[in-house]
Amino acid sequence: TALIIAIGLFIGAATAPRTLRIALSSPPRPFDPAAAPSAEQIAPVLGAYEQLTSADGGPELARAWRRDSTGLVWTFQLRPDARFDDGRPVDAQAVKLSLERVMRVGRGRASDLIDHVSAVRAIGPSTVEISLKRPTPRLIDMLADPAASIINPVQAERDGGAWLAANTAGSGPYRLTQSASANVFTLVRNPHHSGPRPFFDRVVYTVMQDPTVRALAVTRGDVDIGVLMPSQTLKKLERDPRVRVVSQPVFAFQNIAFNLDRPAFRDVRARRAVAAAIDATAIVRDIRGGRAISFRGPLAPSMAGADPALYPVRHDPALAKRLMSQAGMRPRTVSMIYPGVSPETDTVAQYIQAVLAPLGLRVRLERLSTAAYLDRTQRGAYDLVLMGWVCNNRDPSCILDYWFDPGRDGISNPARYGNAEVTQLIREAAVEGDPTRRASLHRAIALRVNRDLPYVYLQQTRLSMAVGRDIEGYTMDPVRALDMPFQTLRRR
Repeated sequence: TALIIAIGLFIGAATAPRTLRIALSSPPRPFDPAAAPSAEQIAPVLGAYEQLTSADGGPELARAWRRDSTGLVWTFQLRPDARFDDGRPVDAQAVKLSLERVMRVGRGRASDLIDHVSAVRAIGPSTVEISLKRPTPRLIDMLADPAASIINPVQAERDGGAWLAANTAGSGPYRLTQSASANVFTLVRNPHHSGPRPFFDRVVYTVMQDPTVRALAVTRGDVDIGVLMPSQTLKKLERDPRVRVVSQPVFAFQNIAFNLDRPAFRDVRARRAVAAAIDATAIVRDIRGGRAISFRGPLAPSMAGADPALYPVRHDPALAKRLMSQAGMRPRTVSMIYPGVSPETDTVAQYIQAVLAPLGLRVRLERLSTAAYLDRTQRGAYDLVLMGWVCNNRDPSCILDYWFDPGRDGISNPARYGNAEVTQLIREAAVEGDPTRRASLHRAIALRVNRDLPYVYLQQTRLSMAVGRDIEGYTMDPVRALDMPFQTLRRR
């Protein structure tokens, strides 16, 4: 018996360093990359998939590519050694079927490909040809999005496609295994992965929605990484010698969207009144503890064409009351929905409720689960939305092509905004290859939409992760913040 115990202790000591434990802030799923609307929902399976190109614009499953003189036909050469987790080769036919499936499903970020790609062809076993409807400088970004993950065609349509909602069928370094718990998701090595071998054999994701619980789990060593830590937890974590706090401005934003299909805010003076009543600087300073960036949109400060001076409204409570009076709006109750993802979001919602009360607006707050929030947003069942948005690339189109396109009313365009002039400018910018001209078009879009004011821009997020001191090689990508850098992560 003593020998058995000793062997058990030895195995535990030997294998524990090779398990990476990550605490999530919200329940994930569906895991189908083509169908999931947000990065949080597929966070546990990002390590199971690869795309043709990488997030930094380099090669991944495609080792090289070229485009013809018209810019309409792109040819990609695949890596010959790539394998799915069942050993099947990642060939041109698998790429063709995967990209066609993304466009057929038509959810999440698939609209990028739908708008630009006219055909995908397999030219031999390792050559893929993609034909475009019009030239675009953004194809490489689109192909790097997790929605464009290449999926094993043997599993893609299993159970009518429902199998992928709870399983993986990719070529990444890991694959998902079945878990006995609804809140624990485990990745194990893909034995057929052809890329560099990551340090960790297993990755265990556990849902811990309470940020205090996540923080405690990291400090106690129960988990190695706690994701999306709110500012209320950071001061204590930063003083703890067992924890390293990694913070990074990311392309994630928080806005208020007016539902322009509802009567409450159709008058632009009423929208201006709401914007003037809200002090976005105070939200960043007092609610986020200075750990965010005041966002005077629609473009983020680092994007070409951005200029915060283009936003036409400043905090002015007296002006807000005058504008509301001019709009002839009588006291009324309006609904504001928001995803219940953090205590900070609750506080922002309560702040908005308080500052709009003097305008005669009784704001009924509805804190929703992620699934319920997405459903309500898609159906337009609200007057206001306290929305979050995460860009899938660094390009201004990740904002402009979504928030202001009437063809994307719902989750992508919760204001349900449409303006023919803006739509035309968006179309022109999408095919413009000259960076200076493109930035000018983006500036023109910003001027026009800010005149209409479909959104009140609040903050650009600075995400913070709590990382155990014995974990080395952790970095955060500003576009794919929840995508763990498995190739550099290791335990000291």
